[in-house]
Amino acid sequence: MKGVRDLAAGTGNLIAANSTKTFKASESDQARFVTVGNPRNPADQDYSNGSGAQGSVAYTYQIGKYEVNNTEYALFLNAKAKSDPNSLWDSGMQINRDGDDGSYSYTVKEGSEKKPVYMVAGVDAMRYVNWVNNGSRDSSDTETGTYIFTGYDVVGPRNPKADYFLPNENEWYKAAYYDPTKEGTSSYWLYPNRTSNPAVLNYQEGAGNQFTLCFLSDTGGPSGPTDEDAYPLASSYYGTFSQAGNLWEWMELRTGDTRPRRGGGSWGNNAARVAASVRADNAIGNGCASVNQGFRMARSFRPRPEFVIVGNPGNPADQDYSNGSGRQGSVNYEYQIGKYEVNNSDYAIFLNASAKTDPNSLWDAGMQIARDGDDGKYTYAVKEGGEKKPVYMVAAVDAIRFVNWLNNGAGESSTTETGSYTMTGYDVVSPRTAQAQFVLPNEDEWYKAAYYDPTKDATGGYWLYPNRTSNATLLNYQEGSGNQFTLCFLSDTGGPSGPSDEDANPLASSYYGTFHQAGNLWEWNELRGADTRPRRSGGSWGNNAARIAASVRADNAIGNGGASVNQGFRIAKVSPRSKLTILLQGNFVKLEWTGAGVLTASPAIQGPYTAVEGVTGSSALIPANLSQTRYFRIQ
Repeated sequence: MKGVRDLAAGTGNLIAANSTKTFKASESDQARFVTVGNPRNPADQDYSNGSGAQGSVAYTYQIGKYEVNNTEYALFLNAKAKSDPNSLWDSGMQINRDGDDGSYSYTVKEGSEKKPVYMVAGVDAMRYVNWVNNGSRDSSDTETGTYIFTGYDVVGPRNPKADYFLPNENEWYKAAYYDPTKEGTSSYWLYPNRTSNPAVLNYQEGAGNQFTLCFLSDTGGPSGPTDEDAYPLASSYYGTFSQAGNLWEWMELRTGDTRPRRGGGSWGNNAARVAASVRADNAIGNGCASVNQGFRMARSFRPRPEFVIVGNPGNPADQDYSNGSGRQGSVNYEYQIGKYEVNNSDYAIFLNASAKTDPNSLWDAGMQIARDGDDGKYTYAVKEGGEKKPVYMVAAVDAIRFVNWLNNGAGESSTTETGSYTMTGYDVVSPRTAQAQFVLPNEDEWYKAAYYDPTKDATGGYWLYPNRTSNATLLNYQEGSGNQFTLCFLSDTGGPSGPSDEDANPLASSYYGTFHQAGNLWEWNELRGADTRPRRSGGSWGNNAARIAASVRADNAIGNGGASVNQGFRIAKVSPRSKLTILLQGNFVKLEWTGAGVLTASPAIQGPYTAVEGVTGSSALIPANLSQTRYFRIQ
């Protein structure tokens, strides 16, 4: 067949003939996590027996609503266990394996799609988390990312920039047992379904009462874990399910430990064993995988912009419309770009993390974000109705600091001054760095995502407007309109009095699936070379059709003087670059590298590559007289 498109990448990149494309069709990622707020809550003084006072967490984070299920784990296996040297799969799982080593494939046994995966060792859970943190693709590494493996069961601490991770003891405990409304103040329950009375706990097939847990009570119970959504009322305060009585769940290793803790008890336990006061640990390797053991993930509380993939690397530049800026739009690599502009909700998370005091004026009183409190304790909240609208009154330096913060982990301690760009003053900024992952799109990246269409006129080309038309007479603003050509701009017949919600015009996308790259807000581009005034593209709701065309470019001051109610931004995502230097030093070869990554080696160029033991930092000495050929790369 010809003309098949990957709709997961927006409107879709063409899929090459005779190629294979894997898709994940499941509940949205966002819907599978709940937010654990109430930072700096008190620790539990009553139930955290044997582990010290547990449950105090100083920051907001997110945790899996459910345990990781067989469907999700089978996707991981199909991506990373075609050969399985780390024994990520176990024959006791509810997942079948077929084929030969090197081409193994995995399918979930019928009826187990929503059941949590078991027979998972601590090292398996950590490698799964690494894979998710690295993008959940076939090429995503399992040995680095959140945790660095230097052997099968030798693993380092959490990378502070990691997005996905195993919850540590306090994160897991708080999500399960803490309730800020308990007894009118705040306190902890003995069981995660908001009770401390074991007499009300019972296993009843199909029961819907709040206190039903899947555990082997004195009157009998299940012969294995239940589906993740079996008991829709039996949640913790924060909305997690089955944190007790379904499967024991792995926690992150504590500093200095080699045996990870596990919490919650399993379907094979009684009420006393699934209480908050019970803790256990076990060996990290596959010898301690069992039918009672699973895991759930946690992740950082951060903006989660949707990205679309901009493929077709090596496309030609636009010869028709890129007036005044040279020939635009040719990009020789695949990258991702925001489906929408950065919205007020995401920018408010940034402000709450980075602007408790605000020396760089990241906030502006003209935004749809309110600020309360005193300097040093500022808090920010989106004004009602502005949650899905793009943030405006954003200077280019604000946008640059936002992507630096994202690149550094998007936490309260994440710096805004280095990362994707290096700030050496309020408005003095370096070019894109090798460590950059989240960036402002440069002119070509922005232009291609907006206007290029490889299917245009059967050969490929550029549109004048990003919603796949070059006919200005088709453009109009219509409240609630669903037609392909509706843009949010001030047409000759009138238009909106501000930008519209990101999802207001669901048909009016570019070829790659971006929205509002014209006619909503002007969007900042990355600085070019020695420029000090960044370009901006797309026009705004205050413009007419002529002003929002591809042929129009503008620039503005980089500082807050260039912020306006017409100015916002979207971000892009690229692969960090590493530079490897090789030096001969006596009887050794010295390897040094810059950028993100870990030194890995393999006896064969096609791999598999594993982390080189004993290497810390960004250099290594390798004996020059190795007995066999070894290939090195930075991953």
